Amino acid sequence: MPGLGGPRTPEVYQKVRKRFLAEAEDHYRYLWAQLSSTQQMALVHLDQATEPVIRVLRVKSLVQDRDGKPVPFSPTFAEFLERQRAEQTMGPIILPGTAVTPSDLTGRTLGGYRVLAPAGQGGMADVYQGYQPRSTVTWRSNPRATPGL
Repeated sequence: MPGLGGPRTPEVYQKVRKRFLAEAEDHYRYLWAQLSSTQQMALVHLDQATEPVIRVLRVKSLVQDRDGKPVPFSPTFAEFLERQRAEQTMGPIILPGTAVTPSDLTGRTLGGYRVLAPAGQGGMADVYQGYQPRSTVTWRSNPRATPGL
């Protein structure tokens, strides 16, 4: 029986992973904001970074050496850095007119809030649980009113 030590369905594991990645993204954004622009540039272009900057990033445990080369400390942090690199070159990618489902919003930032998980669904709107640095909130969203979200 799931929840009592038994195996869980693949859908449950997928939801847990998505929530973990949303939380990790928040953590990475916090770390990112604490870095100087030089350190940020070094992280998104590790192959071109100077040794003194790499040394600082090692001390901060943001990079590790693999096969004699500096690499991000985890695969999810590497994915975060790829998104940062893409945003630097193209800006955030938003597809206007795309229909949004509750699972599409998990991990996204809306205003000053980070979407943690769907909380429910009503007749006219979807309800989400969100996070702001000092509070946790719940709100509803009408997909028909905000189709380009």
